[in-house]
Amino acid sequence: MEVAYLHSPTVRGRETGEILQQMLKPIGVGVTLVPADWAAITKQIFSKEYDIATWGILGSDEIEPYTMAAFHSESPWNITRYANEEVDKLLLALRTSMDPAERKAAFCRITRQVNHDAPFLYLCAPIHYAFAGKDLKNLPKWRYGFLPLADVWIDR
Repeated sequence: MEVAYLHSPTVRGRETGEILQQMLKPIGVGVTLVPADWAAITKQIFSKEYDIATWGILGSDEIEPYTMAAFHSESPWNITRYANEEVDKLLLALRTSMDPAERKAAFCRITRQVNHDAPFLYLCAPIHYAFAGKDLKNLPKWRYGFLPLADVWIDR
């Protein structure tokens, strides 16, 4: 069996493809690497004309909207075509609950089920760190790939 992996035309994209080739070869699946720009990748993904494709998921402190978009069976952003009736119900419960314990329980159940079904594989994720001495005051939380420093000051 042969599948095509649509990836960004970068070293990281090619290396990710090579990892996929190594992972799938032992089970008899060949992977052809297909580099493309983001416009072409996006078009093919939303046209559902791909075998395996690279994609980005935004980081956020509130991940419910992204979870709903990625996994609800009727979401236009559900690019993996994932469908699970129980997950749909849990997503709706998550969206309508204001109880932190109920939301946490729903997230755990969604995560367990999606991991069991495995519609896609996270091969890498951007992780950002900021290190500062104790004299740096009012350092905000890193959000959405940005570290706003306008209100940071040094106490000396």
